Amino acid sequence: MAIEPTRRHAAPADRPRLERSRLLAALGTAVFGIAASMARPKGAAAAPYPCGGAPTCDCCSYGSCCVSGCSDAYGYCGAGTHCWSVSVDAGGGCYHLYSCCDYYQYGSSLCICSGDNGVYC
Repeated sequence: MAIEPTRRHAAPADRPRLERSRLLAALGTAVFGIAASMARPKGAAAAPYPCGGAPTCDCCSYGSCCVSGCSDAYGYCGAGTHCWSVSVDAGGGCYHLYSCCDYYQYGSSLCICSGDNGVYC
């Protein structure tokens, strides 16, 4: 008398079978995506237009940093901030003037806030 191997029951035709390896791959991708988004450093945003250099501060209001505990960086000009102006051609002989200021947020993370000073012709 021969013993026949046990057969697995097939999934119904209206319900697709999800293989273990595919399930584990999908779960691994999801876990990696969640972990990567949580590991993103604060202040990783690009520098504000048209200022260059450090990233944008997490909170800016009218060109000033509004993060709790934010402090002026460098102390070279104005009210102890490191500020400079950038003009961008607005066409027709006019230019758009922006102010840019460096700050420290969270104690030591350098960031920039920009302010729009309007169009001048």
